[in-house]
Amino acid sequence: MLELLLSIPKDVVRSQIVSFLDLKSLVTLDTATMAHEHRQNMLTHVLFGAEVTDYWVYDINRAKWLLLRTVLPQCIVLRDNTSDADLNAVLSILSKVTRLTLIKSTKLSFDVVLSLFEKCGILKCLDISSCPWLVDDTMLLLSRRLYSLVQLELTHLPHVTDEGVANVISKCNQLRVVRLYRCAQLGDLVVTALGNCSLIDLDLSHCAETSETSMHKFLIHNGKILQTLRLIENNGITDNTMLAVASLCPQLRTLDIDHCINVGETGLCAILPTCQSLTSLSVDSVMLSPHTIHTMCACVSTKLEYLCLTGSELVDANIEGIVSRAFELEELHIPYMEQLTSNSLIYIGKHLSNLIVLNVRACTEFAPVGFIALAQGCPKLIELDVSYCEHFTDDCLHTIATHCINLNALYISNIPALTDIGVKYVAMHCPNLTFVDLIGTSVTEPMLGQIIERCLYLELLGWRIEDVKSQSLLQLVRQRKITVS
Repeated sequence: MLELLLSIPKDVVRSQIVSFLDLKSLVTLDTATMAHEHRQNMLTHVLFGAEVTDYWVYDINRAKWLLLRTVLPQCIVLRDNTSDADLNAVLSILSKVTRLTLIKSTKLSFDVVLSLFEKCGILKCLDISSCPWLVDDTMLLLSRRLYSLVQLELTHLPHVTDEGVANVISKCNQLRVVRLYRCAQLGDLVVTALGNCSLIDLDLSHCAETSETSMHKFLIHNGKILQTLRLIENNGITDNTMLAVASLCPQLRTLDIDHCINVGETGLCAILPTCQSLTSLSVDSVMLSPHTIHTMCACVSTKLEYLCLTGSELVDANIEGIVSRAFELEELHIPYMEQLTSNSLIYIGKHLSNLIVLNVRACTEFAPVGFIALAQGCPKLIELDVSYCEHFTDDCLHTIATHCINLNALYISNIPALTDIGVKYVAMHCPNLTFVDLIGTSVTEPMLGQIIERCLYLELLGWRIEDVKSQSLLQLVRQRKITVS
């Protein structure tokens, strides 16, 4: 049995075998391999990674197992199934933890969380998401252990206020990365406190209470070293903020201003010619005139690797302008572009051989010749979204599946013309798929079964579960723990 496991690729052992074992079975496996000559490869390397000193991530069952094996993790992730009893059972092995993540830990009481922070080592990275026990008072108590933080992430925390987070940040003078996502009450006090840090990465997405004045002051202090700025749906961000970014952030590499309704043509036209170190730009739902689009496409950074541009109407000449400059693009998101033709896909296929992600959802004028040229020219694609592309056919899917064999995610929903004929090639040639969306196609349940059986890494399947009639297919989905939605 041990020889069989050792002969299977590590990723398969980890994701398809070990991940389904309960604690008792893990201990049994551990005991059975104690005397095996390849024990180090079998457990330490095959199951988790290279060495025990590496950056390790565990759920609570793995932590229990580590307790039995007296291995001390450096990072622990506690999810929504973690209880007070679970956490108390493993507190003794947490003395070396420097990276801590708590995700929807609703079953934990704050007293046990406080004990956790006291038992941990010197925390460098903290990520807390959707934990109802985190309010201003509890944050103040935890802040005693956060003086060495380098990275702080707080997401989906509607009850923490501007004052509470600002008090914590004021005690953390070593912070370099701060991500405050969907914390609705955060505003200028936090931004002012951040001005005293030396940040290279800031995310204030969905923090609607910030103003352009406080952001300008922050950029004066941090602009020279800032590399990443994400401000999704932040209504306090204006063209004036973009002008400040353009003049104060020479090292900026990532800018995300999706759904910033107060940013327009003036701001974007200032950013693009000056921030020539940009490798990632996301401008979603910002309406631009044809003249501005032309200007922007003519001056995008030659170092650009990621581009998301929606909300405006591009034409083929714009795509050619972007691709001719940003020839290192790896991710391109241009959905809902109804004026683009197959010439754009052909141009992309000729010039972006390193492209790994493409989103052309609902680009309704693309014809089969364009998709075929894309597949032949971009064999490194791992994610493709062609949903609602009504001229996408089984032949297109055949070509993509045989050329882009490393596909990891495939969105082909709402294309009624797609049948088992095309999808069977996906099952045959794309074994690494973790997600495929087939809603609104003419694919049958037997073909769904083939995909599930052949794609061993499949985790998500786009299909209406209520439409599944086959009991054997439902049982297969449950056995593989595949999410169907």
